[in-house]
Amino acid sequence: MVQLQQKCQSDTSMQAVTVTIKVINNGNMSVALSRVTIRYWFSHMITTTSTPVLEIDSPAAYKPWVKATFTDDYLQLGFVAAAGSLYPFDTTTGTGELQMRFHPADYFNWNTSQTDDYSYRPCSGGAGTIPIVWMKTILYIDGVLAWGTEPATAAPAP
Repeated sequence: MVQLQQKCQSDTSMQAVTVTIKVINNGNMSVALSRVTIRYWFSHMITTTSTPVLEIDSPAAYKPWVKATFTDDYLQLGFVAAAGSLYPFDTTTGTGELQMRFHPADYFNWNTSQTDDYSYRPCSGGAGTIPIVWMKTILYIDGVLAWGTEPATAAPAP
């Protein structure tokens, strides 16, 4: 079973969403990352005409392997074939931590409160900075829900 882990988020900037995720594989078969799609759901409240931008801070090697698509409600991440595969029974390394940030190109204040974003993982109740399984950032394999719980207003699977 492929799972998504996410670090807690303490940055509540109105201009950018910062998130760190990792994908691991508890299953007994390799999974090509090109089959994996991830959706981070947000609820920005202010419309901007500026094109959204995804920046990957770490690991830098992933920058050419990740493709991003934005809608009004979520960031969708996918991987190109060169990204490789998740090895079977790899519950520690997986993709490694993908540290990323997304925002309008002009850094317009567009997300008035990240804390109400569906996929936001707060740093409360003893939540630390270690990635843990998180059901609100959704993972699909070949367009079929494989991990997480979609919000009630979810768009059709990729």
